[in-house]
Amino acid sequence: GASASTGEEGGAKSGERPSGSAGRPQNESREVDGEVQRWCGTCFIWRGPNASHCNFCGFCVEGFDHHCGVIGNCVARRNHRFFIALLVFGAVASVCMLVSGVEQAKEIAAEGNKWKNYRYYLTVIFCVFHGYMVFMLAPFACIQLVLTSVGLTEKKVLGKRRHEASVDGGAVLACPRNCFRVFFGKMGRGFRRYPHPLSHGKGYFKWQ
Repeated sequence: GASASTGEEGGAKSGERPSGSAGRPQNESREVDGEVQRWCGTCFIWRGPNASHCNFCGFCVEGFDHHCGVIGNCVARRNHRFFIALLVFGAVASVCMLVSGVEQAKEIAAEGNKWKNYRYYLTVIFCVFHGYMVFMLAPFACIQLVLTSVGLTEKKVLGKRRHEASVDGGAVLACPRNCFRVFFGKMGRGFRRYPHPLSHGKGYFKWQ
């Protein structure tokens, strides 16, 4: 994808405001070495096909999936694997806690007079909480795993770019390859953001 850029590389001559607002359409695209790059009129840079602008963070991100308000950051190329691991292990842990809580409630109920035992109420609250966590985490984890296996992101699905799914060679070969790329592929190093001096955004973070 495109790297952090200013000046000519960002599409602006010195002293000019190339746009979003003047002279360069927001959705202009170009092809470089077989790769379609799109112009970001906020950050004033050409971004690669898997990069998108995050309106919350204010800069373009490589491998953008979505902005997560819970972790307060974009889920993208460098942290996507850890985000999925958080969902999967969080869901598994909540299931274990829920099962443990249900068994504990059964034991307390077997002792008799459960309605006068404060431990029973605490256990019920414990089960309700972890049941809620399972309900929230498990479906989201499954969605992330399915999208990862077919080479898609939430951004592409919501942006009606499902045709960009990577299933070359058939699902049997493509799914393991896509998963390996996300979970075990090179993360690269984080680059500083280099905003264009005339831009409204914060620049481009290639390996976010």
